Amino acid sequence: MACGIFEQRARFGLFLGVQYRFHAAIEPLYAREDLARLLPGLAARARCARIADDLHALGLQPPTLPPVRMPAPALAPALGWLYVAEGATLGGAVILKLAGALGLHAGFGASHLAPPDEGVAAHWRRFTRALDAIDLSPAQEDEVIEGARQAFASVHRDLREAFA
Repeated sequence: MACGIFEQRARFGLFLGVQYRFHAAIEPLYAREDLARLLPGLAARARCARIADDLHALGLQPPTLPPVRMPAPALAPALGWLYVAEGATLGGAVILKLAGALGLHAGFGASHLAPPDEGVAAHWRRFTRALDAIDLSPAQEDEVIEGARQAFASVHRDLREAFA
């Protein structure tokens, strides 16, 4: 919000570029069989293609920046990265509403922010229930948290670079 993404479409486009870069990096997680067994419906949650569509709607191309540096994570850190991505859907509902001031909506320029049919809160609760049901050791729980911290740090770094 501090980046002024609602001041003009160009700034919102920069935000979309950051979103795209993050989601392109984690896209393989949504296709992992081990994660899909633990998190039902995981593949349908992927948003990279919709972010690319939003960029195209604004006359922009997905960034050609190097991808986010995310090692092929073990199960626990991957869960942390997904936690950050899925948690963003809650904030996405607010961003979608505010993007209306730029003429953007779920059908144009902000499709990746469209709420799921079941609603944002129910979608999030389904994800967190599945995540909470995974039997993890205390060390693995720490790895989930570290993965989430790495994901947040990655997004914050990209935001600083994009809006410098």
